Amino acid sequence: MFREMRRKKQQLPKEEVIEILKRGSSGVLALTGDEDYPYAVPMSYAYEDGKLYFHGAKQGHRFDAVSRNEKASFCVIEQDIVVPERYLTHYKSVIAFGRISVIEDETFKKRAIEILADKYHPTATEEFRNRAIEAESAGLCMFVLEIEHMTGKEAKELASRRKVQDDQADNGRYACPCCGYYTYKEPKAKSHGFICPVCFWENDKLAKEEKDISEANHGLTLIQARENYRQFGACTEGLLSYVRLPADEEKKIGEN
Repeated sequence: MFREMRRKKQQLPKEEVIEILKRGSSGVLALTGDEDYPYAVPMSYAYEDGKLYFHGAKQGHRFDAVSRNEKASFCVIEQDIVVPERYLTHYKSVIAFGRISVIEDETFKKRAIEILADKYHPTATEEFRNRAIEAESAGLCMFVLEIEHMTGKEAKELASRRKVQDDQADNGRYACPCCGYYTYKEPKAKSHGFICPVCFWENDKLAKEEKDISEANHGLTLIQARENYRQFGACTEGLLSYVRLPADEEKKIGEN
């Protein structure tokens, strides 16, 4: 019933799709609006066990749209980093399809509110949370979208880098996340603190995402370091005197 992704090489693993839905703070809910015009509205949400939860008013365009047609989709964009010199963005996004409905059961409704509350204020005391829920719940409408199908996609540049990072060379080496050469003797996850001799990027366990600033690498992000290596031959121009050319066993597969 649902289409398969056309560019499958850019499809994210299911586990990562779920993690993106858990981490995201907002997305766009698409419904069938008035006169069958598509109605897409930004929403805060929470994900748990294959379901998405939303809150809203008991009247209005959104409520009427849900009452009219239960089929819906929800899109979350986790990453959208503009790369101006390439006229593109390094993006990661997820789309979920399913059926949305108003939660009528009071016990289920209370649980849905708790899931949302815990997501947006996880450090709140139980007393504070319960007081806030009690104050708002009477006039609150809760929606649940039961996911039937979901896919995640990333920019082809990110997909290519993922393959390079996941691939192990025949000689038992692993690719550096910055320059792509096989300078790692162990997987990236086990090589924290290793400095690549080809680009001088230090493997920083605290910088989990490509867009995260790495204090171990002079405040650079991995995206910036890759672009610097492309331009200068090192993760930053000031480290050119420390790097070397890749050895034969470190070269990328298919490269002479």
